[in-house]
Amino acid sequence: MSKNLNIKKHIFSILKGLIIVLMCIFLYFTFSKPQASSKDFTTVQNGMLNNIDLSTMELKDNISIKRFLNLEPEMFENIIYYKSQDALNADEIVLVQFKSIDDAKIFEEKMEARIDEQRNIFSGYAPEQEDKLKNSIIDVQMNYACMVVSQDVKTIHDQFLRSL
Repeated sequence: MSKNLNIKKHIFSILKGLIIVLMCIFLYFTFSKPQASSKDFTTVQNGMLNNIDLSTMELKDNISIKRFLNLEPEMFENIIYYKSQDALNADEIVLVQFKSIDDAKIFEEKMEARIDEQRNIFSGYAPEQEDKLKNSIIDVQMNYACMVVSQDVKTIHDQFLRSL
């Protein structure tokens, strides 16, 4: 009889331990979600583009954002779009601040479509531009996101992450 009691106590102790572990895991995932950046757009923009040569790129207006990226600029809190002035160069940089985090999926889909479209255009006759497009980055970080097609893709992306 006492052997059964010891087994029950042991099982009960294991269950208590398991419940505590599960609660810890639940709390970790509940409170470890990424936080939205509180930095203002200009600070993120300046940090992301710090020491990046933009002399061959042009800051595009809302009409160009609609035309080339198929995005409605009004759906974002802020958006900038740099595009190479040379039609034979695939370089593009997009930085957005979302009004709603729900808009991230739309942004990501539109940027993937843009990169696919550009890869189709440059494939076959401009392999170095196609390589840039293959190595491009689309990164969504809660309330900010970027899309980078550039030789400096890693530097720009690292600076984007640090500027948040």
